[in-house]
Amino acid sequence: MPKGLEDVSKYPNLFAALLTDPDQPWTEEELGKLASGNVIRVLGDIEKVWQLRTHEDFPEKSYINFLRFGTISKE
Repeated sequence: MPKGLEDVSKYPNLFAALLTDPDQPWTEEELGKLASGNVIRVLGDIEKVWQLRTHEDFPEKSYINFLRFGTISKE
């Protein structure tokens, strides 16, 4: 575990370090994408799985393949 990033409450430390990185500083726009982009993507994936699982013919556990590969396997 990196020092200063013991839990999610320390994310501001990570963002501050990325903003001030002397070799390749991140822009505020890039950090915004990092912060919200992943959350939005995950929520979108959750919604897709929920919609698929409401159909009776949706095979159990195939949602994992859907999220990984964008396809539904009939395993």
